Amino acid sequence: MAEPPAFATIPETCATLRISRATCCRWIENGRLEAVKLGHAVRIKTASILALAA
Repeated sequence: MAEPPAFATIPETCATLRISRATCCRWIENGRLEAVKLGHAVRIKTASILALAA
């Protein structure tokens, strides 16, 4: 089976966790979701998403 990508966008994260964009951004600020900023883009680590989805 193929591994999921290492990072996801905010919309992908919101769809996976069934949360709003505001909640996603708040969770990033609070450290609940681990994210990196690449220029203007924010990417959330897939491992962090899967940990919350479990």
